[in-house]
Amino acid sequence: MLSEGARLIGESGKSYLAVSPLGQSNVWTAVEQSNDPKKPLQVVVIKEPGEVDTQPGWPSFQNEMVMHEVFKDSPAIRQQIDRIPPTTTGGPPM
Repeated sequence: MLSEGARLIGESGKSYLAVSPLGQSNVWTAVEQSNDPKKPLQVVVIKEPGEVDTQPGWPSFQNEMVMHEVFKDSPAIRQQIDRIPPTTTGGPPM
């Protein structure tokens, strides 16, 4: 589960700091961390599998990721900028 202050590394190598939940316990605001003081702060949304998605491989979350890719050009869909892979301890992807 995400928690305030959690540091996450995306597939792109970018680092994110979890700030606060956005209404649901599996959806959080986060900021992209940067060593460049001239780069403006980027606020992002991070989502992990929901509490009810308990089957191995998080099938509901994986289906959501596929649908996100299918409809990525829709103006109603938030742009996916990065993916955070599962942790080595078996934690879910984000």
